[in-house]
Formats: sequence, C-alpha cells, structure tokens
Amino acid sequence: MEPKLQICAVPWPKGKTDAEVEENPPTVPEAERFINDPSNEIIDWHCAKVFHFTQYWYAITIQYTEKATQEV
Repeated sequence: MEPKLQICAVPWPKGKTDAEVEENPPTVPEAERFINDPSNEIIDWHCAKVFHFTQYWYAITIQYTEKATQEV
C-alpha cells in the first residue's frame, strides 16, 4: 500500500517561543485520536511550526498506511 499523510494542527500558543513549545507542546486531540486508531499503521510523524494564511500553527504531520482488513 502507498503511504498517506494526515496533517493535524492547532493555533500556535500565544506568546510562546519555539523553545517553550518544544518543552511543553500543545495537545492536538485530532492527531492523538488518529495515531491511536487501530486501523492505521503509523510509519512516522513530525511536529513543526507552520505559517498558514495569517497565523502560525503547531502542526503534526503523520505518515501512515491503512491496515488491511480481513473479511470473515
């Protein structure tokens, strides 16, 4: 199967430096649910500060494949 990408993001915490966020990253519930979903096989993930439109975001990019399902 071809690997896929899922990107989850939350607004960058106001007034926080990169170092402060690296020490205490914000929670990204959507990413946590996606990573814990048993139907996904996580290959790798990466966190980054991303500028999109008019603001910075704390983004998690997840590379994954969908697990094959067995039919009974």
